[in-house]
Amino acid sequence: QVLTIGGERELCARTETYSVASAPGVDYRWHVQGVNDYDTSGPGSAVQWVNAGIYTLSVQSGNYCGNGSQASIEVAVFNTPPAIIPSLTNNNG
Repeated sequence: QVLTIGGERELCARTETYSVASAPGVDYRWHVQGVNDYDTSGPGSAVQWVNAGIYTLSVQSGNYCGNGSQASIEVAVFNTPPAIIPSLTNNNG
């Protein structure tokens, strides 16, 4: 089974749900690199992003026979929306 993770890859700090297509008899284990207290299972996972940074979100499939496919994505988390400072010019000669 080829795993493709669905969900936002760039976002402001919030909770985001990620998922993979599920298959009968398959278990899924999610992990976020650098976040020691996050580990969950199932074909979908809600991740509460709190701190800005670049994180690796991974999912591993498996069943009673052992581990199967693994997929990972990088997620960029921002604390606030980017500030755009307007530049005003006088075009009146």
